[in-house]
Amino acid sequence: MHTNRVRKSQVLSPDFTMSLIIFTAILFLSYTVWNTSQEKSMRFYDTKQMQKKALYISDTLMNTPGIPPDWNTSNIQMAGLRKVDSNTLDIDKVVNFKLLEYNQSKDVLGTGSYDYYFEIIDSNDSVLKVGGGVSGTAAIFATIGADNSIKDLLADYYQDWDYYWAGPGSPSNNARYIYNKSHVTPSTEDELFSALISNISSYDTLIIEGTNSLTITAAHETALQDFVSLGGTLIDIQDKFDAQLINHFAVVPDGETAVAGDITGTIINYDVLFAGRDVGESITFETKKYRFNKSDVDKTIVESDGDPDKCIVCLWYYGNGKIYYMPDGNDGTGNPIQGTDMNGIELVFGNNNTHQTDNLAPIRRIVTVMDGQIPRIGILNLYIYK
Repeated sequence: MHTNRVRKSQVLSPDFTMSLIIFTAILFLSYTVWNTSQEKSMRFYDTKQMQKKALYISDTLMNTPGIPPDWNTSNIQMAGLRKVDSNTLDIDKVVNFKLLEYNQSKDVLGTGSYDYYFEIIDSNDSVLKVGGGVSGTAAIFATIGADNSIKDLLADYYQDWDYYWAGPGSPSNNARYIYNKSHVTPSTEDELFSALISNISSYDTLIIEGTNSLTITAAHETALQDFVSLGGTLIDIQDKFDAQLINHFAVVPDGETAVAGDITGTIINYDVLFAGRDVGESITFETKKYRFNKSDVDKTIVESDGDPDKCIVCLWYYGNGKIYYMPDGNDGTGNPIQGTDMNGIELVFGNNNTHQTDNLAPIRRIVTVMDGQIPRIGILNLYIYK
């Protein structure tokens, strides 16, 4: 006789249930600790790598001229900002680096998968602004209605500028102050220029735009020479009488009358005067005035397309300052020359997304930037981040 046995389902005991909960909790906790440890380890690794990158990049930027040593935007292989013959940063290279597309700049810096941002600030923690045809407080002297291209380029100028207007009427402008012939006695162009000369110590840049018939006295000549020698910038645009103002400096030779082929030229050396244009680009001027032998200038910025031995946008150094000559401030359509920079640039580079990450490597170093002939002390703040 068989006895039917009823199978009863097993019930987990309270001890087993508690053990299972504890085991699961320990397993989850272990996984969390392991995962957190891995994240910390990876973050520590990234931080160490970024610190190495930051040191390497700051050393490369500050202590090497780059590859090739005279690189430009078209042939750069490795970014270095130091001048070839000194320990200061070369403003031309600084501005050229600003022109690079971001991914290209990452490649020549060697940041790899990391992003970067750097700025150069002054002692007041303000971003340093250098370069451009104009620095500091400026004065413009112009004579006729067509001589207004430069004041248009100063529409967003970050410093003050004064307008010495020797022509008729009162052209639109955003100058701090406008002087005209009504402010001088007798009301002549010469007297207005004399008023500018009497104020010249108030300015860092002097721009003469347009043909004029000024009578330059011995006192004017001495004042102009002292102004540039002490670090001022003189920009002579479309002047006549063999570019008469710059002829009062021994370093500047007599110019020769330009020919038809001098209307257009090619940039052969980068300069902050044309911070928006690169080497190899063509420039068209509205008028032709004078040209100089390239062997007689300190720096040929634009050479003539009609004669590659002639300079039509030229730079001379005089004492601590510099002297520019340009045939015109307008292009063939009557508009200001595209890419002409009177304002200068802020020394800010890369992508400033550092506020969106908590994993970055900062570095801070003192640098010296050559702005023309003038050394500017700044602080490099570099961030490598992910």
